[in-house]
Amino acid sequence: MSRQINLLIRPPAMPLAMRVGLFGAVGVLLAVAVVALVFQQRVAEVERKNKSLRDDLAQVQLNLADMAESSCGPTSVPVALIARLKQERAKEPELWALVEKGESGSLWRHAELFAAISDAHTDTVWLSAITVDQNGRKLALEGHALNMESVSRYAQDLNLAIAPFGISLQAMELSRPEASGNQIRFRLY
Repeated sequence: MSRQINLLIRPPAMPLAMRVGLFGAVGVLLAVAVVALVFQQRVAEVERKNKSLRDDLAQVQLNLADMAESSCGPTSVPVALIARLKQERAKEPELWALVEKGESGSLWRHAELFAAISDAHTDTVWLSAITVDQNGRKLALEGHALNMESVSRYAQDLNLAIAPFGISLQAMELSRPEASGNQIRFRLY
């Protein structure tokens, strides 16, 4: 009878926890490597865009320099406009005196006022007329709404929006025309 003896010594098996830990560490290292690769690609892309923007900026600066040197550059337009305004001012000194006093109102004030009115919006409310009197110091609005609560909420929001202009709405008229169904007609002034 023969017997076989294995002379090779097998190392003891690695415990399961150690194997899981080893595979986990390898997985984390691979994930870090992937993130680093993606990050490098993004950095390279941003650098390409940045170089493109710098090239565009250099081209715009060259164009501006060329325009400044030419006779139709950006500085010649305002000079021509100022000369024309001086001629017009000499023709109508009374009108310019009124403009300088500010009694004729300001176009910018009106534009800012209309922007404030448009910012104060409420659903189910729409305007049909806006009247600005006394050089932007008096305001009246007419419109329609689907319910009274919307009108009062809109009036509150509008008063807050136009307060910086020194205007406040003091009165509200409400009516319900028969032909309009459930709609409410209002006037704020």
